[in-house]
Amino acid sequence: KETYQFWISDCSVERPTKEESSSSVIDKRLLPRECREASSTYKAPMNVEISWRSGSSSSGTARSITKRIGQIPIMLKSQACYLKHMTVDELRAVGEEGTEFGGTFICNGNERIIRMLIVTRRHYILALKRGAYRKRGPLFSPFGTTIRCVRNDESSITNRCHYLEDGGVVFSIVLNRAEYFVPAGILFKCFQDASDKEIYESVLALCTTDDAHGIFVAERVEVLLGQCSRLGLVSRRQCLEYLGSLFRGVLGADESKADYEVGVELVRDNLFVHLEEGLDKLNLAYQMVSKLYALVNGQCAEDNPDALTHQEALLPGHLLLKFMREQFEVCLESIKDQVRRDQQSEATIAAGNL
Repeated sequence: KETYQFWISDCSVERPTKEESSSSVIDKRLLPRECREASSTYKAPMNVEISWRSGSSSSGTARSITKRIGQIPIMLKSQACYLKHMTVDELRAVGEEGTEFGGTFICNGNERIIRMLIVTRRHYILALKRGAYRKRGPLFSPFGTTIRCVRNDESSITNRCHYLEDGGVVFSIVLNRAEYFVPAGILFKCFQDASDKEIYESVLALCTTDDAHGIFVAERVEVLLGQCSRLGLVSRRQCLEYLGSLFRGVLGADESKADYEVGVELVRDNLFVHLEEGLDKLNLAYQMVSKLYALVNGQCAEDNPDALTHQEALLPGHLLLKFMREQFEVCLESIKDQVRRDQQSEATIAAGNL
């Protein structure tokens, strides 16, 4: 069965133009004042370059095609706006105020703004106690730690781990708006090959308080390690294959992918996405579990998510970028589904001819 790779290699935004202007019109620019008077939106076409190659190898020749995927609102005085470099006299000549400072959008003729949103501070572990955590399952306690991880493109994923009444810890993974829980002991070994002794000593080394807390942590680390031993999982490959077999359907993985590859994709794209190295992800997981144990045993106080030190502002550009990323993923999924349908139709026709 032939396979294909698809990806978006480039994206560009044009400048606002009149959609149905005749060839006799010299000035085809779409200016903000015209949008206000016509109760329309000040927007510009967006083009993406979609590349593909046949086969799973990256050594094949890639082909590409540029497609217009729609329109995107343009902020006044942004790089794609005609008002960006206009002088005061030029602004007045096109019907704008000489003191126009930009920063707004024109939607259906009305001036709109995207206000900055308050979000959780990035890359900082918060210790929380929430009664709602108990609703996750019969063994769940109100204790948890959470961290908001931000990629280089400013898209983010929030990872959370929960303390269970039996001393265990599970990490939460959200896929397609559904929440799944993975035992911490299994995830530890998914990040890097580590023996039970190395995991035990690494978590205990983070306990810098009294000996009583060290005993408390030691007992619960043994519970984490038991999560793997009960399933017969020892090596990193075994743990990744185990998760890959469980999440294959949720991720919509191709049949040609092995369980190990699906597991690697799951851990890479949904846990601590701001880190690249497996060792760095493992150390962060140790820190989250260690702070969770400290919260449960009264060695640290609950963090206040409403404090300014635990917050940051989500800028309008970052919000639009997050939305665009989601739409690009939907676009690639629709391409994959179309290729599958075409392959099935060709197979059906070939079988009919036989």
